Amino acid sequence: MSGNEVSKVVSIKVTTRCNAWCDLCGLREWMKANPYDMSMQEFERFIEASLVSGYRFDKVVLSGGEPLIWPSLEQGIYLLRKSGLTRGITLYTNALAVALLSRDILAAIVGAVDCVRVSLHEWNRQSYLTLKNQFGARVQCVERPFVVPPHVPMEGSLPADCTCKSLSVSRDAVHLCTGQEAVAARLPRQCGHASSSSAEIRPGYMKSLDFDRRHDRDVCKACLSNRKVAAVQPCRNPIRCKMSL
Repeated sequence: MSGNEVSKVVSIKVTTRCNAWCDLCGLREWMKANPYDMSMQEFERFIEASLVSGYRFDKVVLSGGEPLIWPSLEQGIYLLRKSGLTRGITLYTNALAVALLSRDILAAIVGAVDCVRVSLHEWNRQSYLTLKNQFGARVQCVERPFVVPPHVPMEGSLPADCTCKSLSVSRDAVHLCTGQEAVAARLPRQCGHASSSSAEIRPGYMKSLDFDRRHDRDVCKACLSNRKVAAVQPCRNPIRCKMSL
């Protein structure tokens, strides 16, 4: 089984630290319970395991948490680009950390990726504009109200009508989707992990993932990537609650 047969996108969650801590963030419970910065050893191990296995991706998304506060971001982007693992690199950020980075470092980071996507709200609009004015079309915004995460699984929502086409990498494992860890942390009793939903980072990791059940798992019943779930949840703009680095 090749990477192109299974998933063309992978999201690497390089840190669980964040400098926004939005009240509606579906990752809050997971980030709070799992303080973590990905080591370069883990980052390199994923690249090497993928290359040895013949897996290649159309896009790698560096996310978190907030990737701009990951200490190894420059080095990670360099290694990822050098490896040839992916055709494109996207940085998904709230952009608040641009004020803390020198112009040269920021230019090196943004210049090395293909796209910077900013989740845009009133409290980070100026940071987004700073990036946009400096780097132009390479910087894009995602501007929409947050959907309130459900507190209970939604029965009748399987099979999931899923918008997520991405694998996820964090804490020495590869996961079937980007939302499963957050849902399992938010609703551990109802939506606990299944072993076939995650695989240790090692050669051939995709063979340990049950892609046939990707849209038919307990976590899908409370995941906002499932359109059946998101469609019945209220929306509102998030409030930036506190700094949580």
